Amino acid sequence: MPASVGQRLLWLMDHYRGAGGGLTEPLVWRLRGPLDLAALRRGLDLLSARHEALRTTYALRRSRLTQLIHEPRPVRLEIVDLRGAAAPEQRLTAEVEAELSRGVDPTHWPLRALLWQLADDDHLLCVNLHHLAVDYRSNRIITEDLTRLYNAQFGTEPELPPVRRQYADWSAGQARALRGSALRELTGYWTATLDGARFLPVRPAAGDAGVRMDEPREAHIQGARLANLRAVARERGLPMLPVALAVFFASVHRLTGMTDLTIGTLVDVRGAPEYADTVGFFENLVLVRVQAGDTFAETVQRCGVAVAGALAHAALPFHMLPPATTGAAREAGGGRADDVVVNLIDAWDARLGLDRLDAQLMPLGFGHSSGRFGVRVVMMEYSEGLVISVTHGLDGPAPSWVDGLLPAIEELLAEPLTAAAVLP
Repeated sequence: MPASVGQRLLWLMDHYRGAGGGLTEPLVWRLRGPLDLAALRRGLDLLSARHEALRTTYALRRSRLTQLIHEPRPVRLEIVDLRGAAAPEQRLTAEVEAELSRGVDPTHWPLRALLWQLADDDHLLCVNLHHLAVDYRSNRIITEDLTRLYNAQFGTEPELPPVRRQYADWSAGQARALRGSALRELTGYWTATLDGARFLPVRPAAGDAGVRMDEPREAHIQGARLANLRAVARERGLPMLPVALAVFFASVHRLTGMTDLTIGTLVDVRGAPEYADTVGFFENLVLVRVQAGDTFAETVQRCGVAVAGALAHAALPFHMLPPATTGAAREAGGGRADDVVVNLIDAWDARLGLDRLDAQLMPLGFGHSSGRFGVRVVMMEYSEGLVISVTHGLDGPAPSWVDGLLPAIEELLAEPLTAAAVLP
């Protein structure tokens, strides 16, 4: 089957931009309690049989990326026994870090599963997947399905119904949809929207000393500041994404003076409800272009319009646009359309609810897969707070605006947002 448009872009990133392990999507759980190893193996096998994307490899055929869907087969679970090791926790940390730094070869198999045993009732499970096979929402589906498949073997969960549609069905439909008049309409919209656009710099400019960013940086927005942000969304009848983007745009304007900003954001393009329980790579990178307003409220309104337009035309990823569409922006600012990506994602209960086990997802940090982009800003919304993480995925220092971004956001959110001035 043909690969999807998004998969082809990831393939190019993997091979020509040196993202390496940055294109893996690992799920790591600490399992405390009486683990039934046979039930876990059986659950992994059923999970792979259930979702074609977890048993699909990739190859070039006549210079086009192709999905090769394999028949179900047992998942190889490598077990590492650390029960007799000296300093087992230190050894575990080193081995997990080594595993996460290794790429997953999608031409061989899209996932790798390892289980470390520290005691009879203490294990750590890592399911390491290539990004070609999964996205953020797919990881949630995998977590929920593995829980139910494991527990069904003890009679504590009902059997799962079959998946309604598989990923290859969707990618074939995408290929048919991006043709003819539909493609011309999408191309026309983006060509007009991006005319004269400029991209943010991701490397220090002349006279800018830049800053080293070896680790992700985070800010936690809670209490009155979070309530203020949610009130803005509620008052204007908007989802949180355009409001969060307005915070980013207003903060960057204060740091750089730029009033016309274009950045990327990843959106889910599953579309039809029959793909709601399908594992696969359904993300498209679309561009949002906003002119900063005189007030924060005005910037929010403009972000709402820009996001609505981007979502309505999200079926066409930016890299399918004619080169001239984004070429002028590259020439003006020296950047690429995918250099700066801002995402708002909803937190979800990522625990494996395995029978008689305390199974806790291990935090890996937002920066694990930052190699795909120059600057990535992830805003993860919990009921009690908003965690904002900033990573710089390129070698060398980041421009000074990246260093000042989190303080600028916190300063902006400390003000009454409905009256917060954006322009000096």
